[in-house]
Amino acid sequence: MGTMAQDVRFAIRQIRRSPLLSALIVATLAVGIGMTAAIFSAVDTMLLRPLYRGEHQLVTLNGAYANRGDDWSVSLPNANDWTKRSHSFSDGAWYQRISMTLAEGRSPDRVQVVAATPSLFQCSTSSH
Repeated sequence: MGTMAQDVRFAIRQIRRSPLLSALIVATLAVGIGMTAAIFSAVDTMLLRPLYRGEHQLVTLNGAYANRGDDWSVSLPNANDWTKRSHSFSDGAWYQRISMTLAEGRSPDRVQVVAATPSLFQCSTSSH
């Protein structure tokens, strides 16, 4: 226990000798700890927690060509019809991946986009 008391006395002497440097060190630590906490909070919110709280209730529907065996996404008009006629689902939110050409600048680029119904972005606030 004696060495701990000596270390504390030594630290206090050092702080008294150069209070400006000590304040700078404390401020640097405070900013570093604060930034680390802020970054973790952002990562936790965006990546670690689920985007949709009712993820156990989500269902994916795809169509299939009987003669080819290929999966295909359902068109948005068909998806809207399924939602209106369905008695099994409480709501429907639909998206479709589409490949499009973006003609900006000299050469056109092929880009992947998503067409979605607005309800896709209405996350549930109910708890698990």
